Amino acid sequence: GVVRGISAGKCTLSISAKDDPSICAQVECVVRKTEEKDGVTYIDGILVLNKSYGAPENFGPDGLTPETQAAFDELCAAAAEDGLNIYLSSGYRSYYTQYDLYNGYVYSYGQDVADTFSARPGHSEHQSGLAIDVNTVDDSFGATPEAAWLAEHCDEFGFIIRYAEDKVDI
Repeated sequence: GVVRGISAGKCTLSISAKDDPSICAQVECVVRKTEEKDGVTYIDGILVLNKSYGAPENFGPDGLTPETQAAFDELCAAAAEDGLNIYLSSGYRSYYTQYDLYNGYVYSYGQDVADTFSARPGHSEHQSGLAIDVNTVDDSFGATPEAAWLAEHCDEFGFIIRYAEDKVDI
């Protein structure tokens, strides 16, 4: 079933099998503060925009946020000092750009396949102005020296790597 917290904080859930109460467990969990503002979900004050949490058509900064662009510029400069070339392949995408992209994939591959690698319109992190695809948008980037450098250093510039191969299930 679904358990909904009343307020943010830590709690312990006691669960048992309906037919056999001797089968039971206690699970520690964290209840996070979730709020919706202007049609967008924030969890613990952090914008969440993904396949589960969407944004309206008019949401977005019309480009990378200034902080994201500045951090990415610094990241690229640091990589260049190490002899590597990291560049923006895909940055901000409006709802309508994502609409065209996603529906093109649906037309080419079918919706079930498109949903495995593309976000539906309103559900792309790129619409937030906070997400960047670097160098290539396919899997070939993962085997490059730039990918290894990025994995080691991206957090120094405020970035994380999303959709890592070993995290596909989550």
